[in-house]
Amino acid sequence: MIKNLIFDMGNTIFKWSPEDFLDAKGITDKEDRATLRRVIYDSPDWTLTDWGFHTEEEMASLAEKQLPDHLKQYARPLVFDWDKPAILPVPGMADLIYKAKKAGYKIYLLSNAGARHNIYWPRMPAADAFDGLVVSAYLKLLKPDPRIYEHLLTKFSLKADECLFIDDLVINIAGAKFCGLNTYLFDGDAAKLDAFIFK
Repeated sequence: MIKNLIFDMGNTIFKWSPEDFLDAKGITDKEDRATLRRVIYDSPDWTLTDWGFHTEEEMASLAEKQLPDHLKQYARPLVFDWDKPAILPVPGMADLIYKAKKAGYKIYLLSNAGARHNIYWPRMPAADAFDGLVVSAYLKLLKPDPRIYEHLLTKFSLKADECLFIDDLVINIAGAKFCGLNTYLFDGDAAKLDAFIFK
């Protein structure tokens, strides 16, 4: 019997969209956009930030060193302020989370994210419904490493077979399955997930 719902964050609770972040900073040139994506969001350094081996400050400094002069000004805003002016929710997900909470499910987050998570998390859709959080940067562990799932289970005294893990990436679903969790590969359709949970 499922008692606990464990959610990923990006493209599960909110829309993770580097293209939207570039739009918000007014960057329109196609080549500039491609360069900024490559150096920042699509770079190994971004993953190392989520992994806890770089701070966001170090990430921004590394990006500035790699960018041409006319783009250096964007490094810090894109690293530190991607969540501004708004965090865009995945449609229907906040309502689903509140519905599950009201129905008695415990709600948890398991996210690959950098140490700034504690700054923007209070503005995340349905953040106040969560019973516990596990964030990769604080542990220096990334999904799909089995140790991060096991850490969550141990930290909150959860049984794997009583948990449903919800993520949009197949590789993270595989890590959860390896640890014995029930899983749901999220495709952006909150209504389908709602029907799955409340079937």
